[in-house]
Amino acid sequence: MNDQKKIEFEYRLSTEYKIYSVSGFQGTLTPTGDLVINCYKERHPLPEKESFEIMENGQLQFVSREPAASNSIIREVPFAISINPLQARAFAKWLNAKADEFEQRATRVPDDLNG
Repeated sequence: MNDQKKIEFEYRLSTEYKIYSVSGFQGTLTPTGDLVINCYKERHPLPEKESFEIMENGQLQFVSREPAASNSIIREVPFAISINPLQARAFAKWLNAKADEFEQRATRVPDDLNG
């Protein structure tokens, strides 16, 4: 008789599933002790306006650009995650393991061109 218990998890992607590129994180603890992590992407502001001249051959030639109103960098926050402290520790452990795996793969030099 097999006393081993087993559970399987099936992963299904939501129709809203997206992958976001992230430049950094900003976060805080909530009053209930959860960690809210705001994930952001940094970028320069778009110009207010650009002007082009239409040449005789139909091509556009740049004329001028009006800069954005401020001289700041935009941190656009497309999403945040909220996790409890136990999940945060497990996530940190997983991230460290993946970073270690990356470093091992990145520093491995093949003996020849065939790997």
